[in-house]
Amino acid sequence: IVDIYSQIHLLKGKQIMYEDQENLSEEFLLKNQESDVHSNTCSSLLKNKRWSILGLFLIALTFSCIFFILTGKGSNGNSDPSPDPSRPSIPRAPYTLSDTCSRESVENPSGRELCVEVCAPAACCSDGSCDNVDICPEYNRCIILSLTDPDAEVTLAPTSLESTCARSKIEDIGDGRDECIEACHAGSSCADEEILLNNVVACSSYLPCDLLELTDPKAEVTLAP
Repeated sequence: IVDIYSQIHLLKGKQIMYEDQENLSEEFLLKNQESDVHSNTCSSLLKNKRWSILGLFLIALTFSCIFFILTGKGSNGNSDPSPDPSRPSIPRAPYTLSDTCSRESVENPSGRELCVEVCAPAACCSDGSCDNVDICPEYNRCIILSLTDPDAEVTLAPTSLESTCARSKIEDIGDGRDECIEACHAGSSCADEEILLNNVVACSSYLPCDLLELTDPKAEVTLAP
């Protein structure tokens, strides 16, 4: 009987020990879970903090770039060079320049005077002495003044030259051919190579005059019918 009681007590002791071990295991698991939660929370906070710092850095970098662009400063922190007072600065060409300096306009005195006035600020473009030469192409239309200058070596041919020297008008000896010869006389100096090179644009406007030679009855070879 004593042995039986001893075994019963021994079994109860083992049961209590197993229960204590299970309780300890559960407590350990709970503590691990709490630790994991705390660790994950800390990790999330650290990640959020890193992203916040990165976001602030990017915002600061963006504002810095905008500041440098607006202030016109380069990467070395120096401002763009100020305009050279010894070199003239020209304004942007007016959008009406094409009309103001059209050929029709400059061929009458008042229109020519107006074109001269509008083109005057770009006079430095002729020798490249302007401080802002990048604006010069906007004044290309002003070349019409030199091309129609009565004192120039060669001026532009009349706008009616192509019709005046049409083949149908000059093939026969008569008034039509004489009119073409007279209209082409102003460009006869283009036969000089140096003058031609110096006045390419003006001389090219007399190309219709080539028909006089190509339809000359005395020529060795004339244009085919």
